[in-house]
Amino acid sequence: MSTLDKAGKCGLYCGACPFYLGTKDPDYRKQFKQENGKWEEDWYCLGCGNLDEKSWGNDCTITQCAVSKSVTYCHACNDYPCEKLIQFSNDDYSHHHTIISGSNRMKEVGCDTWVKEQEKRWACTECGKPFTWYAKTCMNCGKKVFNSVEEDKEKTNKPE
Repeated sequence: MSTLDKAGKCGLYCGACPFYLGTKDPDYRKQFKQENGKWEEDWYCLGCGNLDEKSWGNDCTITQCAVSKSVTYCHACNDYPCEKLIQFSNDDYSHHHTIISGSNRMKEVGCDTWVKEQEKRWACTECGKPFTWYAKTCMNCGKKVFNSVEEDKEKTNKPE
């Protein structure tokens, strides 16, 4: 299994996805079930870089588009950034708001380096355990974490 499994075609970091973490980590899945009342088997996903026939990400229209255009990542497409990607990056989910900057960074430094940067970004600074886009605290040690909602607020409050 490669760290590239965590690189979404759109520029999203799959390693902070609750479906990815729940598939990979039984402790996270158990906690998710306790907090949300359930864990659905169809939430199974190994990350956009390792989709199989059962993976939740197979239904993603952006993934399907990239595959149809024979590109591994959206930033390699002649139409990048397309209207579909721009709309996705401007929807109501704060973790989607980073896909254009993520794609640009991935293109700039390469996918391996980008994934390593994201692994550090989405790991607890106290214990190193990964956390999800919307986590408020680390599931392992309880330390407050900097999630995508806070990141979004910080970016919108900064003067340009």
